[in-house]
Amino acid sequence: MKNHTSSILAKLGARDRTRAVLKAIELGYLPREIFEPRSVGALPAEEGPPPQHPGKQAVPIR
Repeated sequence: MKNHTSSILAKLGARDRTRAVLKAIELGYLPREIFEPRSVGALPAEEGPPPQHPGKQAVPIR
């Protein structure tokens, strides 16, 4: 696995995995929107909160 990772780093001209991901995004190999950070606690509009089990009530976190 180390040889495979080293090969990818060399092909992208990156010195570590983080820079390899950034270079891959820059070159269009990876979509940028997958790696954009979301604010803590934010859910995408299509997901919403998790479903509740019948007969169970949500307990508020303090």
